[in-house]
Amino acid sequence: MERKLGERIGRAQAAHWVNGAGTTQPLGIASGTVVATDTFDGATVSYDDLVRAVHQVDPAYRMNAAWTFNDQTLALIERLVDGNGRPLLNPAAEGVNTGPHNTTLLGYPVVIDQAWANYADGTTNKWGAFGDLKAGYVIRRVKDLTLIVNPYSRANEGQVEYVLWARADGTPQDTAAYRVLANEVS
Repeated sequence: MERKLGERIGRAQAAHWVNGAGTTQPLGIASGTVVATDTFDGATVSYDDLVRAVHQVDPAYRMNAAWTFNDQTLALIERLVDGNGRPLLNPAAEGVNTGPHNTTLLGYPVVIDQAWANYADGTTNKWGAFGDLKAGYVIRRVKDLTLIVNPYSRANEGQVEYVLWARADGTPQDTAAYRVLANEVS
């Protein structure tokens, strides 16, 4: 039960940290970043676009940089190859931290976050980010999780009500540390 409630809170917070409006929610990295965007204008992501995004981030922040986007966008990028036919997305070396959580793109780790929009040509959606997100975006957890178990309000239905509270906030801090990846209307 606790695991499922924690998972729901985590998914809700992830959505707010990416797209939050900033009034009754945290200011999301996509909605709160206006200037620090890198636009992609093709029907699919290209090698040149990704290289350009890497080099728009200050080199001082690239040491801890990572990519973040959703799984559908990952599927698009998995099909990309460089000029020599090698895949851009590289799984970890055999025997060294193998698995989907250790994949790199142009040498930087990839973090899947389903809160990001899908890559879609002809729209202006923000579909991911690249850079040092820990330096660029601050998440503040105000209080520990609070679980309230109420056996009375749904007793007539033979149910127990569970409510889990979490207080947190987030805001872009240093937009030089990352770039939000966005589509450009063609």
